[in-house]
Amino acid sequence: MSATVVTCYYRISSKHSHEEYDKWLTDFLANVNCNLIIFTSNDLVEYLYEKRGSQMKEKTLIIPIELENLELTKKYDWSIQYDMDNQKYTGRSKECYILWNSKLWFLKHVININPFLSEYFIWNDIGCLRTNNKSIIQYIGSKYPNPEKISKKSIDIVLLQPIVDNKQKVFINEVHFSGAQFGGHKDVILLFYDLFNKRLDENIKKGIFIGCDQQTISSVYNDDRELFNCIVPEKPWIDPWFFLWQYYV
Repeated sequence: MSATVVTCYYRISSKHSHEEYDKWLTDFLANVNCNLIIFTSNDLVEYLYEKRGSQMKEKTLIIPIELENLELTKKYDWSIQYDMDNQKYTGRSKECYILWNSKLWFLKHVININPFLSEYFIWNDIGCLRTNNKSIIQYIGSKYPNPEKISKKSIDIVLLQPIVDNKQKVFINEVHFSGAQFGGHKDVILLFYDLFNKRLDENIKKGIFIGCDQQTISSVYNDDRELFNCIVPEKPWIDPWFFLWQYYV
């Protein structure tokens, strides 16, 4: 029984600087001793292999694919989404929307090729190991992820704010889940992929903003709550947004 962690890195306009991301991804790649697959642009492949280090090269696969060639880049008109976004002032961009909504596509692609013969798969934002505590980084790095902690029949995801109305279908400017990390058995991930993308298509047809994946996750959750194992951060020694680092060790 094993797990594969999936992430991506593209140098795009966002609310955080490239220097901040360089520190965060260095802490992640250089320390977390897991099976890891990274999607990125061609020009960043060597940079990321160097960050990962030779000692974990056998556990690492970097897949180059340009952002403009991603499935969702071509599928929707992201300029319309940008015009609809009332939080674009925070630094969000069309490229952010594409990557946020492509997480499950990346996971599905990895499940199909499955180079590490894993049963369980985890999405991890590449910049979500945000702590200056070296002891915590080393502890996480040596243990994450423990496959025995990963749910087999549901999606493990951090719940930040409960959803009171179980009939609510559309979520705008509400954040209930952290989309930075989630995981589960490959079969559940594939089901989540189908439900998530079905919801994207429905919302596009209705003219509903789809830029932020976390709102779409909330809609899918209300459609099928049993699909999710909602993790409420308890006694966190890491940022609650990124509590799966703690939960999976």
